[in-house]
Amino acid sequence: MSTNKKDLKAFVRYDGSERIVSGSLILRKKKPKVGKWKEIANSQCCTDVTLTTTVAATITAFVVKIYCSGTLVSTLASSQNSASVADLVVRLNATYPLLGVFSTTGGTNLTLAMSYEQKQALCSESKAITFTVTT
Repeated sequence: MSTNKKDLKAFVRYDGSERIVSGSLILRKKKPKVGKWKEIANSQCCTDVTLTTTVAATITAFVVKIYCSGTLVSTLASSQNSASVADLVVRLNATYPLLGVFSTTGGTNLTLAMSYEQKQALCSESKAITFTVTT
């Protein structure tokens, strides 16, 4: 008799520093007895993240900063200039493709769409990730 995956719960393992152990996500009916495990919602697993920020209309020598729950985790600087937000999107996607896909909906709104794995590499599951692009 096969098990329906809808009946399974998702668990992740935590290390001694309360960080999620990479690759520890498992699906089971009951929490494992050995180790520090926490149940997460199945919908939390592997969902993509979309972040939005506001930028200046033209940016000279832009800097991308990534924050995890308000703490700076990465600073990426470029000496490139942008004439518009659309131009900035092109330059960001060419310069930092590993962060995800940058886009704009018009005006000065800038969006970064990243995969679940990209988000996890920068910030643990339970923490909020944000970004800024400034001069």
